[in-house]
Amino acid sequence: MCVYNSIVDAATGVPLRGVVLKKPEEMDYERDEVKVVMFTGNGWSSMGKDLETPNYNGETKVKDKCPVKCTFLDDKQSHTFVDVVIFEAQPLGSWGYDYLSKPPKFPMKEPGQAYAAFSFEHSIYFPIQTEPEYLKYIDMNMTLFEDANIPITSTCSWGVMTNGSIDNFRDAPVKPFKKKQKHCVFFASNCFGGGAIYRTEYIKDLQKYIPVDAYGSCLHNKDLEKEDKDGNIFDNLGKSMNIKSRITGGYLFGLAFENNNITNYVTEKVYTVMLSGAVPIYMGAPNIDSYVPRKSIIKTDDFESPEALANYLKYLAKNESAYNEYFEWKKEPYPQSVIDNYKNCVFYSADCRLCQTVHAFREMKKKQLGDGFRVNYGEPDNVKHEKRVVSFTEKSCVIAKPTPETESKFTNNIDGVSMGAWIFVTKKVDDMNHVGFTFGNNVLKLFVNGLLDVEMDLQHQLDIHHKLLMRIGCRGTFNGMMDDISIWARELTTSEISKTMFEKMSGNEEKLLMYFTFNSGEVQDYSENKVMIINTETTIVDHDYQELRLDCCSKKGR
Repeated sequence: MCVYNSIVDAATGVPLRGVVLKKPEEMDYERDEVKVVMFTGNGWSSMGKDLETPNYNGETKVKDKCPVKCTFLDDKQSHTFVDVVIFEAQPLGSWGYDYLSKPPKFPMKEPGQAYAAFSFEHSIYFPIQTEPEYLKYIDMNMTLFEDANIPITSTCSWGVMTNGSIDNFRDAPVKPFKKKQKHCVFFASNCFGGGAIYRTEYIKDLQKYIPVDAYGSCLHNKDLEKEDKDGNIFDNLGKSMNIKSRITGGYLFGLAFENNNITNYVTEKVYTVMLSGAVPIYMGAPNIDSYVPRKSIIKTDDFESPEALANYLKYLAKNESAYNEYFEWKKEPYPQSVIDNYKNCVFYSADCRLCQTVHAFREMKKKQLGDGFRVNYGEPDNVKHEKRVVSFTEKSCVIAKPTPETESKFTNNIDGVSMGAWIFVTKKVDDMNHVGFTFGNNVLKLFVNGLLDVEMDLQHQLDIHHKLLMRIGCRGTFNGMMDDISIWARELTTSEISKTMFEKMSGNEEKLLMYFTFNSGEVQDYSENKVMIINTETTIVDHDYQELRLDCCSKKGR
């Protein structure tokens, strides 16, 4: 069950007015169904289904029934029919800043639809999740961090294989002190990527004072038994977690060092050691105490140097009673913070909490869209799933003709325009760009791909109203393709213009005069005004998803 009473906009941090989660008993399971698609794939998170091995976390679990029917669809082409589209940072943006040179495909958001950002990693590795020009399309997020609308954690029963519960930690067997090896064990494949180099150097220093058996490829000095070398660990990560836990349980101490020391960035490392029956030596999140029972771990931050830590570990290795104090927590109730974090394990409840949040979001959006949506205005249901654009030649002309029309005329032509030494609206062939014009206070502004490109003073104020005759093309100077076109009787802000790049109009927006799309196979106005269209010599063609280009304004290099 989600503990939040309201939803905060993922991009601005401002609460979304009118979005309130229902109590479970207030929901109708079938009627309140929420449909979800993970646009970048659902390969590991087990969202929308019970846990069955083999899987990512090595655990079987029948999830609690969600108060709202939560249906996950596998085909990303179904994105127009769902209530929420999820984008995972890693497959969307790839590693580092690859998305700047290889822009990902990004779909148009339907009116009333929610876009959710999902990430199980931090932004050092996958920085797209902090890009403002990406986040402006995002309504809610599921991450490890405290600003998440739907918080997720790694506080899970990793590698237990059988039905998981929070008591797996308390019930995990602990080998007798005398049967354990009196030093440390370490598993890692990443020695240098991201912040891993710092933990690697720390362990190198630690090894000068106490043995550390390293089974992974990083600092490798100990081989696995033959039966434990069963292919690539990522082929069956859950089984690998189980093997790691079994081996770690034969040692007094297991090193649980994160790649980076970031608040709330707590991964499976500390939990696999806890489940093994060894004592975790932890380096990582400064707020780790909120994620583990009292006095269940030893923190490197509590020691001034690796040598000081090693001396303490050697003391414990000679004092059974002092060592066993690190298991006294098994006799105590779990702290509430640990219980809450376990409930928020990404594999257990993230899908249900997402659907509850989206349901509340959808109910709020329905009121804004009105009863006439997709009937009297907006794209009809049988049209919205198509991806089409209009192709112009020198002979093409589209005229939007209000009845009765005004004598004033406004012509939208895409030409090369020059003024003195400046030339603008020049783009390479086959490069799709979003172009916007605004007129206000006798100033014309040109926006390209959501950014202000140039502005110039006008001699007089241009009057745009609902009786305006609109011509698109018609001068024999444009040869190319156009996607959705919207005409407004007010000056849009930079933010509003930018968001129209990947958001469809509902058709009933305030002072929206005309909204043309081509997805029906014809030029249609889907605004409330339903303007007559005269279409000459144009062709409607299928088109792929647009690219989400962030090279203009990425945080990189700022």
